Amino acid sequence: MRLRTFTFALIAALSALYGLAFGAVRVYENEFETASDGNELELSGKGCEAEVRGNKGQLGVSTSEGGSRCRMRLPVIADTSQPDHIVDATAKLLPKTPEQIRKKVYVAITVREGGGGYYELRVYPEKRKYSLTRKPEDPAFPITDKDNKIGKAGDKNKLTLRALGDAVSAKINKIAVDEVIDPQPGGLPGTKISIVLGQEGGSSDGASVWFKDLRVLVPNP
Repeated sequence: MRLRTFTFALIAALSALYGLAFGAVRVYENEFETASDGNELELSGKGCEAEVRGNKGQLGVSTSEGGSRCRMRLPVIADTSQPDHIVDATAKLLPKTPEQIRKKVYVAITVREGGGGYYELRVYPEKRKYSLTRKPEDPAFPITDKDNKIGKAGDKNKLTLRALGDAVSAKINKIAVDEVIDPQPGGLPGTKISIVLGQEGGSSDGASVWFKDLRVLVPNP
């Protein structure tokens, strides 16, 4: 089952009817089974390509060179600013990515995106590093660390990003990132959500990843 673009008025009604045991309801899911599933996401970024990988349930994404940020925006529409969202996705940095650029590659989830601002959970698989960031910057952010539970090239990593009111938290695999209270949550009124492949630095080589099991949840009202 895949739930497509909704306004939050309908989401609230669905939440009341189908609330999950842990207090959240799924409002969007994409299992990337067909090309049309991939086309639901709006792709942008220099030298970026994205396509569903056959019957594997994966969205393959690639860059052509360094300095690229491939953003795939989800078709989830909020009708209020600062929406509460919980976003899950699984990602893998593919071994065909040249070794010399792997440490510069990250996968990410962004929420409350708009007007140049967002919260972002960024994971660098080869560095086994994560960063929970805010743009524009704020003294409470970023939260950055390294952990051997983060998989490197060829390994899957499950990312979860939560923005609930003024509280932002995340999880990578079994790694719980401490909740951060944003002292200025009103500074991020955006409503959009994206998954991201980024490649930092200059290089003529590109990176390749896949995403799968993408879903968005909202808390019960």
